[in-house]
Amino acid sequence: MRNAVLISNATIQLHVPDGLKANRNGEFKETQYCFKKVFGIKTSQMELFEDVAKPLVDDLIHSKNGVESTQSVMHQLIQNLPASEITDPHDDVTLPRLIEVLEKRHKIRQMVTQEYNIANMVKSMLQELDSSLVSKEKFIHNQKIEIDRLEKKSKMLEYKIDILQKTTTTI
Repeated sequence: MRNAVLISNATIQLHVPDGLKANRNGEFKETQYCFKKVFGIKTSQMELFEDVAKPLVDDLIHSKNGVESTQSVMHQLIQNLPASEITDPHDDVTLPRLIEVLEKRHKIRQMVTQEYNIANMVKSMLQELDSSLVSKEKFIHNQKIEIDRLEKKSKMLEYKIDILQKTTTTI
């Protein structure tokens, strides 16, 4: 993308293409966006996973950012209720403001509940995958033990066959 310039490993500067209406009016020429990290075109999926998804999965598995964090975020997002005492019968401000704040609280609660449910679902899926992996590892371990036992038995039988062949040829 020739309209994007990498300023640092965390900042990109975007230039408005020539001929764009905003550029002709001189409203803006460029905008900078800052991120925790900027990934290049040749970034592998593994690098992206390690930097973006793995910390989130680790936090989820270790119950970080759980209920306590959700509650603190809710307290930060939810505004205090405005004064709701209506003293003037012609007051057209107090009730609409109160309704607006209550609607925002309701939307935030729905969003947090949905995110929490998704996190719990992902956590249970990860636990299932983990237990499945453990059971498969146990199965593989048991199969290796069985292979070792059968190899020893096979060597013992080969040894007995050798002895029998030698005793029959000498008799």
